[in-house]
Amino acid sequence: MRTLDYTIIKQAQEFTARWGFLTRDLFFKFFCEKQRTQKFEYWNRLAETGLFVKSKSNSEVLFLSRKSKSLFAGDSRPSRFHVFIDHDAIVADVLLTLEQLDLVREYWLEDELMRDPPLAYRVLGADKVYRIPDLVFDLKTPTGQVRCVLEIEKTLKTSARYERMALAYGDYDHINLVLFGCESSYTESIIKRSFSASLGGGQRVVPGTFLYEDFLKSALSVKVRFADKEFIFEKMLQLVTQQPIQNLNSKADLNRMAVRFRNSKAEEVG
Repeated sequence: MRTLDYTIIKQAQEFTARWGFLTRDLFFKFFCEKQRTQKFEYWNRLAETGLFVKSKSNSEVLFLSRKSKSLFAGDSRPSRFHVFIDHDAIVADVLLTLEQLDLVREYWLEDELMRDPPLAYRVLGADKVYRIPDLVFDLKTPTGQVRCVLEIEKTLKTSARYERMALAYGDYDHINLVLFGCESSYTESIIKRSFSASLGGGQRVVPGTFLYEDFLKSALSVKVRFADKEFIFEKMLQLVTQQPIQNLNSKADLNRMAVRFRNSKAEEVG
């Protein structure tokens, strides 16, 4: 039996501590750059390390074991409820794709901002927070960062809820870009219409929308739409970050990204 690469185990453990789960698909795609048979071997042996336990609802999902949680001194996220994992795995796929390209300076999850209101105020740039997104992340630029919001819409909300989201995001001074990964083109159209209607057509936020299933298949080749303008996701990133984007197909040390358990306290949030 092969000796395990414990760098892979450690990264998987830190991700699971912060997100509250690890799916097999995410592990294969972002953490274990091995041949397919070795990927399965690593996945099957994760639980054998005593650091992970299998979900009772889905054998392709792992949580941190009690032993593993103790290593983080109670500073890990509780195991994610199974009905939220499919949604959160899409959020993670987008974030890890960007981290793989070394584009992300820092990020904050919804539950982290909910549990720490002062942090939420600083990150979002508001005295009152009416909506906390699925993910907030900073894209690196040559002069600093661009703060972005990501929402994954697996379930269609009412137009009124999207209008309230538009008003909230329009009031957040630190948010520069709002992205919605949508289940269907119909969801995209409802979001665009709601954001446009939120301020009688004088909207402060023009969201970018894309189909998340297309992103999962094609990554940066997916189309993202802002009102009547359409970009390839990679081109949109180039415009936002003001720098060329590394080819995802490059084999140049793709696993070099650090899957951070926590943000550095030295980093600015304002």
